[in-house]
Amino acid sequence: MLRFKIDYKHIITEITLVTVGILIAIQIDTWYNERVEQQEIDKYLISIQEEFEIEMIWQKDNKMYFLKQQRQWLDQLSRWLINQEKDSLPWIVGYSGTLKTNYGVDFYDFPILDEFIQLDYLNKIQDDSLRLWLKEYNKIQGYAEVAWNHTVERTNNIITPFLVKNFTYMDIFDSRSEKTDAVIIPKNLRKNYEILYDNPEFLNIVALKTETVDNDIYVLEDAIESFNHILRNIKRYNKEKSPKSWNVKEEYGENNQGASTQ
Repeated sequence: MLRFKIDYKHIITEITLVTVGILIAIQIDTWYNERVEQQEIDKYLISIQEEFEIEMIWQKDNKMYFLKQQRQWLDQLSRWLINQEKDSLPWIVGYSGTLKTNYGVDFYDFPILDEFIQLDYLNKIQDDSLRLWLKEYNKIQGYAEVAWNHTVERTNNIITPFLVKNFTYMDIFDSRSEKTDAVIIPKNLRKNYEILYDNPEFLNIVALKTETVDNDIYVLEDAIESFNHILRNIKRYNKEKSPKSWNVKEEYGENNQGASTQ
């Protein structure tokens, strides 16, 4: 009967080599996948930077402009009422339309960043400062939603019912047309605006709307400040990742600026 001598040392060596080979393959595969994923993250952050630049221009040049304009109109309304300027009655009626208008922010439009977060890339950003600042984004959106709901609730439940009761609504309705402008409303269907000067509730409504607009401005200013911090961190990160492309961008920008001044 033949007997085979089992070489345990050889078997253990073979198993060890195979195991090490598998572990190395897994590590290489993991490293490759992480590298590809990081490249995808970096591409997203370039697009997110552009998204922030566009959205911030919109918020500063449009939303903030209209909110501050509305604040000025409300101040003027208050002065006319407090000073009892009877000759300003047509202007009071015209400016009262701003009481039912909401210029606050219901949400900030960052679809690329939203997609980035949904893919769980946010937690995989290697830069701690940038990661922490981007995590503020959901808080900022939450603050905007709360402020907007508060503004709409006040407008719908307090301000609009007062306007319907005390104004001929066609006088302050936004969607006017040539047909509605040409309509002559009989005197018996018109509200008597003279009594607005003696109506303390009207002054309270103006003050309530002023407080609401002030809150909308505060929320937007706070958001813009946070967005500036986020944008600075994104720019720094993108510049560190691809300094060559940034040099080209800066040179291109300088050339364009020089050409525009000629």
